[in-house]
Amino acid sequence: MLNGRGTRLANSAVPLPSRRLRFVPVAVIAILLVSAAPPANASTYYDSLYKNTNGFDTCVAKTQAMLTAWWVGTPWYDIGMYLGGSVGQALGCYDGSAAVDRALNTGYGATLYWYGPQLGSGCQMRSFAAYISLNTTTAYNQGVAQATAANSAAVAAGLPANTRIFYDMEAYYANAGCRSAAKSFINGWDHQLEFNTAFWGAAYGSSCASYVSDWATIANVPSAISPSDTNPNIPSGGLDNGSAYGYPCLGDSSWVYDQRVGQFSYDTNGSYNGVSFPIDENCADAWLPSILSSASGACSDVL
Repeated sequence: MLNGRGTRLANSAVPLPSRRLRFVPVAVIAILLVSAAPPANASTYYDSLYKNTNGFDTCVAKTQAMLTAWWVGTPWYDIGMYLGGSVGQALGCYDGSAAVDRALNTGYGATLYWYGPQLGSGCQMRSFAAYISLNTTTAYNQGVAQATAANSAAVAAGLPANTRIFYDMEAYYANAGCRSAAKSFINGWDHQLEFNTAFWGAAYGSSCASYVSDWATIANVPSAISPSDTNPNIPSGGLDNGSAYGYPCLGDSSWVYDQRVGQFSYDTNGSYNGVSFPIDENCADAWLPSILSSASGACSDVL
């Protein structure tokens, strides 16, 4: 089912393009050998299907050396990138358009996160650099404002039309007022990106403690989700999951048409080609910006 922009609606059946195994294009090999820092927008970016591919994200700065070390001869297909957001920047989780370009030109598909204001007083014990209002109208407008900023960053990075930008909604208490504010915020975020930009609104959060299932009930449902469950004691999720599905507190019947990037482990130390740092492991069954036409794999718990 298509909307007026000729693109895929959330939770609608769509035909899939042909699947290909991961490869490193000749152009990318040349970039890696000749230049330590590929120029911005050196390649044409596509909205590409990543089907059951292993990925990771980290707050570590994505230098060209790091990106190359974790790409060449590794099991990774895609990488989580922090496109922007004031809270992420305050915590050091910020990559920006230049780093996104480097990752894409290296060969990765990119899961793009926007780490902005979070729910505050009365909703959780953590403190953040910016907060979402508990007034639902204000929260909605904050979501619109964050989406507008994310659009500017996505345009600066030269991302293709239909790129999904995942709002990072951190866990919070099971308080009715907090849940209502979160839903209003994500509703505004999704509406602004869907109807007033070339991109799509998507959202990341703890499958239980960010109440991801709530997002299926709002007027503007996220085009994709990134559910997280890193509890090794939950058989249907946690460290032994290695999948975009099977997450607790979230049924497998929603966001099923290549609309998920599941996070199933966190702060796991890995090392490739002499470069080591902690990562969160992900499994992508989603459309991601890439210089590849498509990629397919078989997700597993690599580390």
